[in-house]
Amino acid sequence: AAPEISVAWTRHFGTAAETGQAADLADSDNDSLSNLLEYAFNTTPTQTNTAPISIMPVSNALDFIYPRDSAKLAELSYKVEWSDSLLGNSWSTAGVTHSIQSTNGTLQTMKASIPLPNGQTRRFVRARVTRL
Repeated sequence: AAPEISVAWTRHFGTAAETGQAADLADSDNDSLSNLLEYAFNTTPTQTNTAPISIMPVSNALDFIYPRDSAKLAELSYKVEWSDSLLGNSWSTAGVTHSIQSTNGTLQTMKASIPLPNGQTRRFVRARVTRL
């Protein structure tokens, strides 16, 4: 199934080559979501989108809600990472727990709970998607 998904994705660019505007890290619609994130989150790479994520504070944690396409798990890795400083080597997945909140076909709404130590009021969070 993964090759068919990738082939279908290339219709947005008219090429199967991952170069120029079709490259994984390109952002052809200038919405701050790379093509790879648009692919992972099932948004259209040639139309401006807002990131389909949300962050909600809960007691001693942050809940990071994001979409994941289960049909793409054979080709993509989805991780939620946190940092207290934004330094390059400070990102971690320690203590992060994941759960499926809902499913609609292959699209899953995921919740990643990021721990907040007692007394801490902020933490930086990001979704990291890579090709396998």
